Order: sequence, then C-alpha cells, then structure tokens
Amino acid sequence: RILELRPNVLITYGMGPRALGIFQRAGVAVLRAVGRTVEEVLEAFKENRLEELTEGCLHALYR
Repeated sequence: RILELRPNVLITYGMGPRALGIFQRAGVAVLRAVGRTVEEVLEAFKENRLEELTEGCLHALYR
C-alpha cells in the first residue's frame, strides 16, 4: 500500500530485509530515523543527517 502512494523517501527505525529490498527495487530511499520524537526525526531529515538504511533487521527471525 505504501508504494501505491509513490514515495521517494521512507524514514524508519528499521525494517526486515525483504521489505527493504522491495522499497529499494522500487527506487525508494529508505532512511534510518534518529531521535525520540517525530519533531526530532523531521529536524534531522531537514538537516540531511539521516543515513540510508542498507541492511534489514534480522532479529525477528530468531524468536
């Protein structure tokens, strides 16, 4: 559903490798969120301080 909105950027604290691959193949930049509030995350985005998420989280596979 998110891809139906045609985003060019997605900001998140993390995501699994499968989802990350889907967004990357669709040309969506996935950025790692920093901060504790939406305001802090948006400020970091405006200041170009967010890094691209390049690897998905695998911790959910080991439950």
